[in-house]
Amino acid sequence: VFGSVLAGRWETILQFLDSTSFGVEEPVFDKDASFYVFTLPVLNLVQGWLLAALVALLVATAMLYLVYYSLRGVPFALTPQVRGHLSVLGGLVLFALAANHFLDRYELLFASGGAAFGASYTDVHARLPALLVLTVIAVASGLLLLATLLPALRGSRGTRLAIGAVGLWIGSTLLVGFVYPASIQRF
Repeated sequence: VFGSVLAGRWETILQFLDSTSFGVEEPVFDKDASFYVFTLPVLNLVQGWLLAALVALLVATAMLYLVYYSLRGVPFALTPQVRGHLSVLGGLVLFALAANHFLDRYELLFASGGAAFGASYTDVHARLPALLVLTVIAVASGLLLLATLLPALRGSRGTRLAIGAVGLWIGSTLLVGFVYPASIQRF
């Protein structure tokens, strides 16, 4: 399934491999226009593919652990090995989400929700900084999930840290990613 997704996007990859500079820079990020035509679609493709593969792997792994314990007739237990395995996969998912937030900054130039096509005041002054903050928070949350592998953080402390890391990302996504830009736009 994941191979067919990449195979179906062969033109995007070929355009990236044969890209050329346009010689015109846009004013927000000072990038050549060819970046948005050739490079950004490939980066979005790779990031989306990795995120989908990691989420599928995380869900499949959790389901296999549940099936394994149910077939043995033992109640499911979050052993250090299971927690470590799921923490690594969860951390990788958060790193892929951080890449998504980082790449979403460039998509602001194609916004069509304002009075004119392109980046509006809210996009440049609220959404752009919010996406940078979300990138940092997603990376920090992923590192916190990986920190649960340390021997000092095994047990209930590691579980609370893992829940806190995911909660931090979800809460910041809601507040920084949606509420803050919406309030700037509104007021």
